[in-house]
Amino acid sequence: MHSRPPSFFGGSDVELNVQSAPKPAGSGYYGPTSYYSVFDRVDHVPTATTDSQPSRPAGDTLSAGIRQDDPGLSRSLQLGSWILQNLQHVSIIQSLVDMYIRTSQVSPTATLIPLKAVETLQHLASGDVHVLAQKTTRNTQKPLQVPPEMHASTFSTLFTGDNLRWEFLGLVFAWAGLSLSMSLLNGKGSATTPDGISKTSFAQLLTACSDACITLCRQNAHTNDLLSWCLYENLILLTFQHGEASHASWQRLGDLSTDILALGLHKEPAATSTSPIFLVQARKKLFSAAFRVDKSISTFFGRPPRIPGHYCDIGLPLDVDDHLFHQENFCVDHLRSVLDMAGWNIDCKIRPASWIRMRHTLGKVTEEILELSLGGAQDNLVCKVQDILTRCNETWNRIPSHLQYKHSCWNDGTPPGTCLMLLLVYLEHLQNEFQLQRLLCRQQRCASDALIKISMRMLTAVMILPGIQVDSVNIHRDRAWMLLYYALPSAGVLAIDLRMRMQQGSNPPRSISKSEVIRHTSVLAASLQWASEPSGGNHNLCAGAAKTLSRILEEILDSSDQRSEMSTSGTVSGTMSGGVSGNMSPRAMDMDYSMLAEHGVDSETFLNWFDNLEWETMHQPVPLQV
Repeated sequence: MHSRPPSFFGGSDVELNVQSAPKPAGSGYYGPTSYYSVFDRVDHVPTATTDSQPSRPAGDTLSAGIRQDDPGLSRSLQLGSWILQNLQHVSIIQSLVDMYIRTSQVSPTATLIPLKAVETLQHLASGDVHVLAQKTTRNTQKPLQVPPEMHASTFSTLFTGDNLRWEFLGLVFAWAGLSLSMSLLNGKGSATTPDGISKTSFAQLLTACSDACITLCRQNAHTNDLLSWCLYENLILLTFQHGEASHASWQRLGDLSTDILALGLHKEPAATSTSPIFLVQARKKLFSAAFRVDKSISTFFGRPPRIPGHYCDIGLPLDVDDHLFHQENFCVDHLRSVLDMAGWNIDCKIRPASWIRMRHTLGKVTEEILELSLGGAQDNLVCKVQDILTRCNETWNRIPSHLQYKHSCWNDGTPPGTCLMLLLVYLEHLQNEFQLQRLLCRQQRCASDALIKISMRMLTAVMILPGIQVDSVNIHRDRAWMLLYYALPSAGVLAIDLRMRMQQGSNPPRSISKSEVIRHTSVLAASLQWASEPSGGNHNLCAGAAKTLSRILEEILDSSDQRSEMSTSGTVSGTMSGGVSGNMSPRAMDMDYSMLAEHGVDSETFLNWFDNLEWETMHQPVPLQV
């Protein structure tokens, strides 16, 4: 049996059972760019439930609550020994890491370390874990120094074998956890590992091990590149386990941001820098990826970003594959022949660096929007917004055409995973314009035609997701949060604006179809019910969003007893025939939409209500599985 921290382990009929970490007691502060901010002050907010236990990072829980099986051993040594005991699963871990390295499209770290470095862990499973834990801790206490002449192919020798460090183990566990979490959400294959452990429990174990490694690094390690890589992948893993709206994810983002700034990764290396080029590029990739995640999560919560771009002058990573740096005959001059003046590869292939570069570029625009949205009163706000809008579109137009999403990609042989990423980045661009139009809307206290049009573009683009059925790409988790983050706010704006326009006797822009707005909104409400598995970190968010959106739509449809538009189009009735999880009454599916104006909620009230909802605690009584 393992030495088990009681906050994570309990009795079970299988060898290992990882229990849920506590749910955050409150949602914390959510600002005006948050993912639900368009629904503010609507009366029928679902009743919130609050867990009484506070949230804290899993690593802290491990450190504080580890069982004292042997009083003669320090807590750190017991924790390290427990981590190493779990290397009995090293064969499974290695397979998972191999899958992650081969399939990850956007990880800034997955291709930096060769798989053979993970293979060096095989012989550790049979050793004395107490002795190895002490040795690993001593190694971790030493600065991680990279000689200027070091080649990328030998970099892993600094933290494997006799030089094994907790940072590397934490990174490996995070990779494996991400790989397993993705396969779990696919719902394919056996529910247990070859060792007979529940895959859900094993994913939680891998997360706990990665958290525990970070705890030991905090006690012993100097801030270094390897630890920052571990923190990044652990952050992404926590969003899988807890969801984007968890305090654990927000707090780990703070850890990552602190280390990035402490390492100076936000500054362009000096011309006299002696760092190997592979490490310089690795740092740029890590910074760019973290910068983008920071802006995404900050927008999601409506909170100030942790990595302020005002102080960052580091350039983008080059649009090349990491394996180039591992080649023995690698020459820096070769890069000049494959890149254009902006650093994009001329071969028009899409690689991890391509996504990282593109999303970092869009993230800079996002930060400007956050500054306007979250700051105090601004002079000449309309002019500032118009200026950013212009640069927003100019930024998108500068992105190479093969990286710009086209709806036809789903049918032209482009791999589904690539299609999904192209769509995601396109939605990030549309989200920037959406937030800018919202700023203008707040000034004018009404939804402008421009906001309605961008909302429709965003909703139409994202609503392709419910109909995608592909086994070759894990789309389930991405579908869940993309529906929440992009479809829900845009659908809310469109539905409320449609109501107000009909009340005023005006028509929506010619490009907007009333029946299409209703159809997309009803499909979204239904889709959110099944978009996230009960074990997914976003399950409660999806359930709460579906309930709220369904009740808004029901109120709209119940505003009239006429059936003219429904009988004419037949669109909504067919779409909603499956019901929206019981929230849509049969009568509501036969309503005429010409009477939507009976309800007096305007678009701005709707926007403000969405700003202040506490979605983290708004859910059905299903515990968050973490």
